[in-house]
Amino acid sequence: MKIAVIGGIGCGKSEAMRAFGDNGYAVLSADKINSELWQDEAYLNTLKLNFPEAVIDGEITKASLSKVVFADDEKRELLNSISHPLIVSKIVESKEELLAVELPLSLESGILAEFDHVVLIDTKKSLRLKRLEGRGVDKKRAKRIMAVQPPMKALRRQADVIILNNGTKETLYEKASMVADILNR
Repeated sequence: MKIAVIGGIGCGKSEAMRAFGDNGYAVLSADKINSELWQDEAYLNTLKLNFPEAVIDGEITKASLSKVVFADDEKRELLNSISHPLIVSKIVESKEELLAVELPLSLESGILAEFDHVVLIDTKKSLRLKRLEGRGVDKKRAKRIMAVQPPMKALRRQADVIILNNGTKETLYEKASMVADILNR
């Protein structure tokens, strides 16, 4: 059984993933797979070639690339066209029988068809902004990131299960644990 856990930045996907992991699921994160790609020299060279404005002192960093792609829709789409197929192939290759995958960009990648169930972590925008501020993301940048992500309304249409996360981490963990248990029956 493969479960996709979706939601925008600051919704609580990582905490929900912890609950799935604690309930026997193997867990994967598209963001972690992306981080692993940054260890691949060919991938980095492709990024340097396609995003020369993000190269500083001969090196490209996630921070410099992020600054470029969140300021330019075409650049973000180019990055997605490079990274998404690689991330999707890693997820599809997984042979785990019970798998939960954290997907921040599920609609653009077209990967949801690979899953038995889609769980949305839904959180009101004001709380997401507050959480991001707590992580050191300034409000303007947080709003820009949220603006380029799929709207919650679109994510709700894709979900089989919606977990509302407008409370504490503990409450989210309990809700996600219950969902993990029910989906594994």
